[in-house]
Formats: sequence, structure tokens, C-alpha cells
Amino acid sequence: MAITRVARAGKRSYGAIAREYGVAASTVCYWAQKDHTKARVLVSEAKNAAKAARRRPKAGKKGKNPRLRRLIVSLAQEIVQRDGHTRYKHPTARSIAAELVKRGEPALSKWTVHRELRGAGLVSRVRPRVPTTVVRDEQRRLAFVKANRSIDPKRLVFSDEKIFTCNDTTSRRVWIYPGTKVIGRESTRFPARVMVWAAIGHNFLTYRILYNPKDDNCLRTVTAAYYQRALLPLISTHVRNNGLMFMQDGANPHRARSTIEALERRRIPLLTDWPARSPDLNPIETFWALVQREVSQHFPVTYKELITTLRAVFDRWAREEMEQINRLVASFTDRCKSVMRKQGGF
Repeated sequence: MAITRVARAGKRSYGAIAREYGVAASTVCYWAQKDHTKARVLVSEAKNAAKAARRRPKAGKKGKNPRLRRLIVSLAQEIVQRDGHTRYKHPTARSIAAELVKRGEPALSKWTVHRELRGAGLVSRVRPRVPTTVVRDEQRRLAFVKANRSIDPKRLVFSDEKIFTCNDTTSRRVWIYPGTKVIGRESTRFPARVMVWAAIGHNFLTYRILYNPKDDNCLRTVTAAYYQRALLPLISTHVRNNGLMFMQDGANPHRARSTIEALERRRIPLLTDWPARSPDLNPIETFWALVQREVSQHFPVTYKELITTLRAVFDRWAREEMEQINRLVASFTDRCKSVMRKQGGF
């Protein structure tokens, strides 16, 4: 303060300084004699102590209770299996601490559990999202890529169905000024939605918007008869005339006996034994993501606007983005190699 500097200079009396600043002489005396340096040190030490209390504890090399550390590690690595599916039983430090209390052990904080886990050499990793954890699915995937990794992707036509909605599927991040409210990504429970079937290949794209003639709010039910009557003719001529192979997943209309017979009548070779729950092998999944993002950028709100936007986006891809489609189709070889390296993993 200015009063402190003037009083400590010693050139004027406390009374003269008090009259100049309009305060009592005792106030000037107080600020002149107060040890501000010591006060600042005390405040700094208090802040550092509070910050250290909030900081995560460092991993200790040796725990005070080796038995408790071994128990914590065993809980962290405990897994459960049901019908072939596998999960961690205690994935978080909080759940491990709760399990210790159930077993009659001393109550520990999650930070103490963290310290014990790190001290034992464990690290925290993000769990990737995968369609399945069944071991036999990975075995089937591995067998499939071993049998088909040498196929030229240009000889393949990939197909799939996708539900498009009016929800916001644009970027999760946005640039704003600090303090500005961020507009959320709208995700309503019952948005306008439409199912689309499409097939992509080298220099090839075809699609069909599946309308529901009875109710706009309900999706069209794709039966085996509708699949054979309305969708297979879109690819049959292209596949047959160019000596290609057609890929379809294991949906019930695709695996129906009448569908297999229809493919044989139309002389459409089928890429057999496509492994279940393998979206990472199908390049059309990346195509769906790109189209969905572009559709969302057009901001459709109603059912009719969504259909109009879908038509415009698919037609633009057919005219201008064929090179991108060719790159997606060619990525099938690299996808097979990645599955091979991971022994059937995703």
C-alpha cells in the first residue's frame, strides 16, 4: 500500500500521513510496523499445501502392506465371463475400494488404491469400444481374413443398411471465446429417421431410400421378399457383367434360403462366411460415417427434409467423390492385415 511505503520512508510523521490520506494515525502505525514479507510467505505456504493436498499421490515403490497390495492387484485383474462375453469385474479404483470394504479390509480412498496399483507396475488405459468380446468371434474373423486377404478389392461390392436421423452428428469440438456458452449436440430421443440401403465398389455406388408407405415415423421393415425384389436388382447387372463378388452381412433377410436361391438365379457370386459383428472389415461403415456427417451439416429437421438431403448428398458422392469411394474399397486389404496382426482382434 502507498501508506506503508510513505510511513516506512521515515521522512514524515504518522499524524501528517494520516491527515493526508484521511485515516487514523493508528492505521498508519499499523501498516508501517506490519511484516508484509512474512505474511506473503505464510500465504504462499498455505496455497502450496492446499495444492499438494489436491494433487494425486505419487506411486510408491514399496507398500506398507504387501498383502493388501496383492489383493488390490488381484481385484483389478479379476474378470467375469458369461456366454463367452468377457468384462472386468472391478474396472475402477472406486469399485476396488468398495469391494475391499465388503471383504472386511480397511477403508481406502480411491487415491490410495491408485497409488498401490501404480506401485505394483499397473497402468491405466482407455478401453476401446468393440462389437463383441466373444473369443469364437475373433477366431472366425481370423479364419475369414486368412481365406480372403489375397482377394483384389476391386472385385468386391460391399453393401449394408444404415439408419439416418436428424440428430447433430457434426464435430464434438468447437472454437469459442472463454466464458461463452457452448451449444450442445442435439440428440433427441425420437428424431425423424430414415433407413437407407447402399452398395459401393470400385467406380460404383448405388443406394435406395427405404420408405415406409404406412407411417413416416416408423422404419421400413426389410423382409427377404423386399430385399430380393427391390434391392438385389440394383447390383445384379453390375456384379454379373463385371465378374465381381457381392458382400452382405448376416442379417436374416440376407441369410434366408430364398435370398440365397435368388442370388444363384441371378448368377451373383457371394463372398461367403462373412464374420458376424465385424463392422471394421466393411469399408462401407466409413462411408456411412462420412455421409452422416455431411447430412448433419445440411441441418435437416423434418422427415421430408431428411429424405431430400439424403438424395442430394448421395447424388453428389456419385458425381464428385468416386475417388474417395475407390480408396475406401481398396482399404479392405489393409483391414484384413490389421485383423491378422491382432489375431482376429478389432
